[in-house]
Amino acid sequence: MMAYRYVGAGLIALTMLGGAAAMRHAATGVGTVVTTIQGMPREAVVDTEAGRAFIVTNGAGMFGISDGYISTFDTRSGALVRTVPAGGSADNNAPVDMGVDERAGRVLAVGVDGKTRVLDARSGLLLRMVSLGPIVTGPAALAVDAVAGRAIVVGGDHDGIGGFAILDTRSGRVLSTATLGGNQGDWPRWVAVDGRTGRAFISRDGQGQAPETQVLDSGSGRVVRTVAVGGPIAVDERSGRVFIPAPRGIAMLDARSGALVRTIPLHDGKRPDALTVDEATERVFVVTSSLPQSSGFETVHTLGARDGRLIQAINVGWDPDSIALDRRRGRLYIANVNVITANGVVTVVSGRISVLDARSGKLRRRIAMPGYVKAVIAVDDRAGRMVSATQPVCAPTAGRVSPNVKLVARAWTVVLSLLGRQPQNTSCGLTTTVVIHDVPR
Repeated sequence: MMAYRYVGAGLIALTMLGGAAAMRHAATGVGTVVTTIQGMPREAVVDTEAGRAFIVTNGAGMFGISDGYISTFDTRSGALVRTVPAGGSADNNAPVDMGVDERAGRVLAVGVDGKTRVLDARSGLLLRMVSLGPIVTGPAALAVDAVAGRAIVVGGDHDGIGGFAILDTRSGRVLSTATLGGNQGDWPRWVAVDGRTGRAFISRDGQGQAPETQVLDSGSGRVVRTVAVGGPIAVDERSGRVFIPAPRGIAMLDARSGALVRTIPLHDGKRPDALTVDEATERVFVVTSSLPQSSGFETVHTLGARDGRLIQAINVGWDPDSIALDRRRGRLYIANVNVITANGVVTVVSGRISVLDARSGKLRRRIAMPGYVKAVIAVDDRAGRMVSATQPVCAPTAGRVSPNVKLVARAWTVVLSLLGRQPQNTSCGLTTTVVIHDVPR
């Protein structure tokens, strides 16, 4: 791969980085492939049918230029297939959410700008960028209904005018749009779909007012019911249940009617940050955290998907960055990092991946992953491979760069991106280390 180094007015020196290298990963003890890409990790998803992983990076790019990229990796070989610009430039509009339609062979990514990128799942080519304005012009989220071949994108502008759009996943064509309203700054932040019942769930946290979740017919966009709970959403299509944070626990809804079935109490007093469901084991996993950090560890609650009973609760460390589920092997993976600062200076950084049994919720092992301040993980359970994208611990190089150098750098970035290659930044704080290895047991 290529790396940039500023050596004088109007001059750019090109040097070769190691790119992808086969090695044994100290944390897992199994063979891995390691690649360095530009930007800071933001999101990762996997298409098990195509055998591809997609990683979004963003943040300050080369010479202070803000870039966003979507990098495609072969999950079996670990090879970097392609990198494409994700939009962003000075507005830092890199994607914030992604979804996969394995039947259609498409990956969709929506950005802070509300635009939806449609990629070919095998080649990683950017096929189309869809603007959803004025309905969705601000921070957005998406969910894919693979049964219907549709995606629902939600978001709004900073005045709180929430809305949603329904897209065809193969072509990216906009099928319908509608507004949802909302208070100032309280746009929809989460969305999920149930392909079996044909329902979509759009949620907002209230921003100091009452949270709410709207239950829609995913085909017509008609609002079926509004429920006074809001936050991250998990859907169990097998049991026909939907799980959303409630004021004192987790609300269990009926997926077809949207009616509240019961509220599952969580007694640790922490806020739910993330939820996921394993339909094979009929388990719901709720990750809760507390602020400030000194008030306690983050906890993973394992619940029964049909009856909501609490099966297990385990502390997993500070600040869970990302969770991934291996349905074939019945494992849940949680990446977290603990960053301690003193007088504004980072003094201790330690990370790890916790491996939980997806049926019992019990901790099987912890894997030390030192030296990073941000991590996202994803699992290709068909290939038996884990993908981790981490931001290493180090400060980016400071300094002013002339506009002419920025212009040349931007032009070269475009050229390399068209060739499917990615320019590198030699400041390690602005790079992402991608490690692809066998799933930990």
